[in-house]
Amino acid sequence: RSIDAARSFLSLPATLAPITCEVLVMKKSPEYIDIMNSIGNKLSDQGIRHRKDAKTKSIGKRYSVIDEIGTPFVITIDDATEAESKESIDDATVTLRERNSMQQSRIQIRRLPQVLNDLYYQKKIWKDFVPHE
Repeated sequence: RSIDAARSFLSLPATLAPITCEVLVMKKSPEYIDIMNSIGNKLSDQGIRHRKDAKTKSIGKRYSVIDEIGTPFVITIDDATEAESKESIDDATVTLRERNSMQQSRIQIRRLPQVLNDLYYQKKIWKDFVPHE
């Protein structure tokens, strides 16, 4: 995409970024907010620096702002997450996006703290979590 050439982002290593990840909701509904708060609690329990965003701006604009301030990862709660959470919130999946590559992967909520810690401490690399093409 030609717009990607003009894309600006702060490429800080995760260990230097003030915030490790941002948690976004696609809709500002009570169900989405509950999931966001549950994820926030799991991240806080593991000492993962994060922010929660329940704004209604477009996802692309929010990604752009988050990239510019150097946040390496974004967790997005979407319709699939909300539907899956009716069975079990821990088994529900979210989209995890990596700043530099803009690649995304579906990750179970129960695995998020471990995945983020593995990436933060470089025990694993992003490609370990991206589906093979």
